[in-house]
Amino acid sequence: MADKLFKVGDPISFGYQTPNKQNGMVVIAEIYLPGPPKHKDSSYPNVTLDEVEDTGTYVGEFTPDEQGNWQVICHLEDGSGQIVKGYSVGGHNIDSIGEKLVEIGNQVNSVASPPMMF
Repeated sequence: MADKLFKVGDPISFGYQTPNKQNGMVVIAEIYLPGPPKHKDSSYPNVTLDEVEDTGTYVGEFTPDEQGNWQVICHLEDGSGQIVKGYSVGGHNIDSIGEKLVEIGNQVNSVASPPMMF
């Protein structure tokens, strides 16, 4: 199942925790475009993730250039420890929708109601 909705053109950050928090490892991410059929993104042949200090936690990012369900497969250099993560990408993201709703709500609240007569 895909994570929250992301926006086309906005970078998506992701992370990977090595087994037993091993540091100094080489962690690879493979980026797959939406399908059908799903296919590897040639813009990201293999992304090598960066380790956060010596914690065994590695981070990377990619910027989707089309809508759909993207897939990231992370693993150690030898192919072990594979995890798969999905990202739903559209024309907007959840945060921008929430911000717009707050803005609309504020505009509605600021509209003066007509005086009441008794």
